Amino acid sequence: MSIKVTLFYNDPKIFKYFKIIFEKSGLGVAGFENFNDIINGLDKNGQVNADVAVIHLGLEVSGKIGDETKFYSPPQIIDQLLQEETRRILVSGHNLSYVKNACFEAGADHYFNNTRVNSDWFIDTIKRGKVSQE
Repeated sequence: MSIKVTLFYNDPKIFKYFKIIFEKSGLGVAGFENFNDIINGLDKNGQVNADVAVIHLGLEVSGKIGDETKFYSPPQIIDQLLQEETRRILVSGHNLSYVKNACFEAGADHYFNNTRVNSDWFIDTIKRGKVSQE
């Protein structure tokens, strides 16, 4: 059975890069690049159905649903859209300890710098759930 990965990344070039890496690794992947993608991808309970969520730390999207404006950043995605059992991997171009700490405070299970996503370590973390704090 393929692991279902959901990717939240709002830079189209990096989004495509991640998707290619996941597909080449045999992972099932769904992706959200913008607010409408997120809203259209929610299940009947208003959540994303995934084994693993890979979320860009800098993701911030907003839009309207009826008269209500919704805003999603990594903490809102983790708190509101992910199922409790979904593993959360935050990725960023920053490699500073305070950035890593902020990721874990936001609810991340793992953190990776963008330069490491094409590594066996990253894919292994997704497939096997190893705890990693790069």
